[in-house]
Amino acid sequence: MQPFGGAVVHRLDPSPEHLARLGGFFRNGDFTQEIVQAIASGDVAVLVTIERQSVEVGGLPRQEWPLRVTLVFRREDGEWRLAHRHADPLVRGISLDQAAALARGEDAPEHDARAEDERAGGERGGGARGGGTRVSVSRHPLGEPGGG
Repeated sequence: MQPFGGAVVHRLDPSPEHLARLGGFFRNGDFTQEIVQAIASGDVAVLVTIERQSVEVGGLPRQEWPLRVTLVFRREDGEWRLAHRHADPLVRGISLDQAAALARGEDAPEHDARAEDERAGGERGGGARGGGTRVSVSRHPLGEPGGG
């Protein structure tokens, strides 16, 4: 899939035209990668990383684009090749209502913590007791490097 949804793409188009379009979409950036966890077994290796980019995307002003990324490599003929890459934006938590609206393709409503708590049947912080409805993505989803 493309970074912002759309049709499933099974392989990268290596044509000069396609690569030029990609190069024009992402401009003037910096990139760092933090390895959170690395696992290898036989001819397969998996990296869990945090990618941090500061870049102009699609004509927008330069901004941070942090991603949590899983990379799966397969060894073929003695060389490691990328078999799969999955990335999600590393963003602040959102409510269940906001997540549902985004899944429907709508703009996310403003967060209403009071209504969310009433629906969860408790007071603020009720999610810690198992009844909450908050969806969140932590700043470091897998804990400390080497953790799981």
